[in-house]
Amino acid sequence: MDRRLDWKAGMKMTVLNTQLERLVMNANIICDEFIEIVKQNQDLFDHHQLRLRPSVGSISLVSYAAATPQKGFPGIRTARQLKNKLEALRTGRVKIAGPRRSTPEKDLQSWLISEAVRGNKRIEPIERVLNDGHSYWLVSDEIALTRAIEGGKSEKLVADLLLVREDGLGQSEFVNVELKYQRTTRTHKQVVDFWHSFRDPDGIALWREFAEAMLGRKRSWKEADEDVGRGLVIWPSASNPAAPLESTTRRLNCYRAKGIDTICYSGPASDFKFHSESLVIA
Repeated sequence: MDRRLDWKAGMKMTVLNTQLERLVMNANIICDEFIEIVKQNQDLFDHHQLRLRPSVGSISLVSYAAATPQKGFPGIRTARQLKNKLEALRTGRVKIAGPRRSTPEKDLQSWLISEAVRGNKRIEPIERVLNDGHSYWLVSDEIALTRAIEGGKSEKLVADLLLVREDGLGQSEFVNVELKYQRTTRTHKQVVDFWHSFRDPDGIALWREFAEAMLGRKRSWKEADEDVGRGLVIWPSASNPAAPLESTTRRLNCYRAKGIDTICYSGPASDFKFHSESLVIA
């Protein structure tokens, strides 16, 4: 490899790993420094269906309630800020407002998170529809990192949900989940691009450290080859599921062979129904 290209690749990895280090740091703050504050305000967390979500820059206090999906308070960096925000919420000085427009992706995201909370971080609706002998565990959501691309520009790498997939032997691997309100196979390429950016051992180690912090225990990890993790796209049911487009079916089969599954959802936000995408060409 050209040394200049190798240097550029190394610089990109360093930038991404620096962001991952900050993500891990904020996960540890939630699990260590903020844990007592959460216990002291458990009634508020239960009433508003709140959770703490780490990001690269700070921590957010977010609702997963059906009436206020993914609404809340970003930019929390210290225990004092969290205490002040919870006190303001308790006394009514601040409120969590509902969405001003239809937010199908946020509705689905909140519903899945509520299922994870109910299952002690395990998301059984995904397990039932995939039926692949694995358990699926919620690590976090709305993970956004930035990588440099050609021409001095940058682009975001986003995981709507980050899961851990565990087999019957206790071996774990990552799953990047993309939630969509429209059906487009461009989404599947986003999943491929996400993991394509994390191939160095340091980056993989940081992802694992982040997951273990959020899930509260060490895990046994599958050996990572050229791909760090798998993918899952959750999109709406087809208007005519009995006759899927052949071109779409072929693409989904191709992505499935690469470890990217596809499942569909339908129904009201209070009771989503999942089913498998048809991958058989008649």
